[in-house]
Amino acid sequence: MNKVFLLGRIGNDPEVKHMADGSQVASFSLATSSVSNRNGEKKETTEWHRCAAFGRTAEIAGQYAKKGTQVLVVGAIKTTKYKDKDGQERTSTGITVNELTLLGKPIEKKPYGSTNDPESEDIPF
Repeated sequence: MNKVFLLGRIGNDPEVKHMADGSQVASFSLATSSVSNRNGEKKETTEWHRCAAFGRTAEIAGQYAKKGTQVLVVGAIKTTKYKDKDGQERTSTGITVNELTLLGKPIEKKPYGSTNDPESEDIPF
């Protein structure tokens, strides 16, 4: 069985392209993090995954998913072989997305000192 579940944040706005048959494909990167605890020291590592969604899933990704959005991706690992510009044979591993669940809004970077509550903001005079 080739099935993968990834919970992470989208690293770039999905790039949607139209194929010759009229269907859509959306490609995006997904960052997943894990924390390890060795000798009382916590260390966080981030893995990046290249993802491709097709059809209606691609449409949803293109419309609603933005950089920083937390998502659950269910799909399959796919490895392809290709030749680079120098003729060397290479392999590329990515995720073919079967299901995409949007879990949260994108993380917004706010200016220093700003909050979501306008009444709590300090107004300089």
